Amino acid sequence: MSNSVVKCILYSEFHPVAGPVVSFQVPQSFSIREEFDAVHDLIITKPQLYNRLISVDVGGYRIVGCPKSIQDNKYARNALIFNFVFVFKEETDTSAYEPVIQKLGEAFRTYELESGFLSDDNTRQKIPTILSKIQTSLNSCGICIISIDDTNTLHLKITPTLETPPVVCNHHVPVFICPKQEISNL
Repeated sequence: MSNSVVKCILYSEFHPVAGPVVSFQVPQSFSIREEFDAVHDLIITKPQLYNRLISVDVGGYRIVGCPKSIQDNKYARNALIFNFVFVFKEETDTSAYEPVIQKLGEAFRTYELESGFLSDDNTRQKIPTILSKIQTSLNSCGICIISIDDTNTLHLKITPTLETPPVVCNHHVPVFICPKQEISNL
């Protein structure tokens, strides 16, 4: 996996006692603990940054996430705060991955609202498998389709950013210098 673009994916959440924690990480062997400790306030953040894409360069890596929050009395401290975080090499252009990161967070927010996916101990144990499939699929072919449960399927696709087309000046555009009828008779 040394040539992979997505080096690691984390599922981080705010634990009511421990504070910001990495609950799941794929691959497990990837060492990111020091970097997480340095920027955990930006991964599990204040309400002003919920639903906003956050990108931080630290320790040679670019960490990109979109923190989410669900307010409800059923959660400890009346909120579930979580973030799916992608880790890249620092020099990686992550613009093509940003919509995927936002969509992933929003999809799991919906799964939680509909069925308690993130707060139920049985279903949350599927998260490492899901993250592993996402990392493998996005790194190998740029597209990922995963069945989350009986009723939900997650579709993710990396769309390459297109280069800005060159400026077209007036002298680059062909102009008729004879009547159109003469050209159509040719």
